[in-house]
Amino acid sequence: MLDIKVDSLHLEMAGLSDTQGERLTRLIAEELGSVASPDWNPREIANLEVTVAAPTETSVDTLSKMITEEVVRQLRRTT
Repeated sequence: MLDIKVDSLHLEMAGLSDTQGERLTRLIAEELGSVASPDWNPREIANLEVTVAAPTETSVDTLSKMITEEVVRQLRRTT
């Protein structure tokens, strides 16, 4: 099993409650763990910034998938 360590995750999103924000953060961490690839080179990435545009009505589940996909896309570019 591949290990991913995220020291911190900062989200700037309008319109989410604290509960929704906490759930979104948890879902992103879980999804990153499930899509981790042994092809990724072990290394430390000091900072990774992603921007995802989504309609206001987008569910927390969908947002987490969108954010995870963008993080993975950027990680693949850096390997």
